[in-house]
Amino acid sequence: MSELPNAFDSITNEVKSEIKSEIKSIEKHRRSIVKSITYRFLSITADTLVAYIFTKDVALTAGIVLFVNGYSTVLYYFHERVWAHILWGREKRP
Repeated sequence: MSELPNAFDSITNEVKSEIKSEIKSIEKHRRSIVKSITYRFLSITADTLVAYIFTKDVALTAGIVLFVNGYSTVLYYFHERVWAHILWGREKRP
C-alpha cells in the first residue's frame, strides 16, 4: 500500500513539471507588443527609404509609409498572438 502513494506522487510531479514547462514557454502580451513595435520601427525605416527612392516625394512617401505600417502593425500583433499558442518548434525548458 505504501507504493501506491509514491507512484501517485511521481505522476503528480511529472504533471507539475509538464505544466511548469508549458508556463515558461508562454509568451506574454507585453512581449508581443514590444516585438511588434521594434519590428515596426525597423520596417518603417526600410519602407521610408524604398518609397522615397521610388517616389522622390516626401509627402507621398510619408502617406504610403503611414498607411502600410499602420495596418501592418495590427496584423503583426495578431499574427504573434496566434503563434504564441502554437507549440510547434518550441523546446521545453528544464
